[in-house]
Amino acid sequence: MQEGLATELLSPVLDKADRLGDACCLETSTVVNRRFYERRGFEQAGEIILRGGPDTWWLRRAPKGMDAK
Repeated sequence: MQEGLATELLSPVLDKADRLGDACCLETSTVVNRRFYERRGFEQAGEIILRGGPDTWWLRRAPKGMDAK
């Protein structure tokens, strides 16, 4: 897999959200992915407890340069 591909795909989406003043939200169930998104400005907004399932986190990223929406 090409290194940096996920960042290359995500960057235009985050840039557009910033321009529009929109927050972005997502769920992830791996610590590696959570750290990836945190490095891109996402913060843990909640933890989802699934009986018998993986640890899952809800992450949110406020638009840069604006107050949280």
